[in-house]
Amino acid sequence: MINKFLKYLEDTGRCKALVDTFGNVLVRRYFVFGVEPDEEDVESGKAKYRWLPNLWIHRIEESEYGADGQAFHLHPYNTISYIASGGYIEYFEGIEGIKRNKGDFIYRDSKQAHYIGKTDKNTMSFFFHGFRKKSAWVIKPSACYSVCDFCNTNNNNECMKTTINLTWKQYTDKLRFNEVPRWVVYNDRGKKKINRRQRASKKLGIYGKKLSVHEVQKMFQERFIDSAEKKPIQEI
Repeated sequence: MINKFLKYLEDTGRCKALVDTFGNVLVRRYFVFGVEPDEEDVESGKAKYRWLPNLWIHRIEESEYGADGQAFHLHPYNTISYIASGGYIEYFEGIEGIKRNKGDFIYRDSKQAHYIGKTDKNTMSFFFHGFRKKSAWVIKPSACYSVCDFCNTNNNNECMKTTINLTWKQYTDKLRFNEVPRWVVYNDRGKKKINRRQRASKKLGIYGKKLSVHEVQKMFQERFIDSAEKKPIQEI
């Protein structure tokens, strides 16, 4: 029954897929109460953000490091998640990773920065967000002043980094275009676009490639180090 409903949402353009540069689908997001614009379009003035609550259904692919790029972020609204299947490790600032399992309900305040890390196979969650309290998301990537192996041997493989605050557009602008996972409407047209990216990756011999945790950390450190030296923006 649920699969038929999700297929209906796909066919009616109410599903978006987060796709990385290799053509891997990281997350499929189904909008039960109406499609919402991409945050980049909201910040650039191309679209108006949704103020009313919504229910999303997330199908998150299995991953060693999760689909959030290990970047803490603040939602512009309070949220509640219910894990229908699978599970993942969730991180909050200053708190050890928490394992979320099937049947768990999770409430998050709009002032709580978090990210989803290692994700189990066949993970699906129901994600409800309340009324929008802020105009924009806040993304909090981590930057290091030197990319080296020191922390690998002296800090339990954890990098000692400086957290900075960016809006979604500032965050994506810091990454090269082909490094930024993109939201694609997951209908027939969108699926053809994803297939083209996958075919191009196959020709280059990189289809199916996934970055390791260390590679993800190194890439983000190199991209955001200049921002860490500047005064962070105020949280919106």
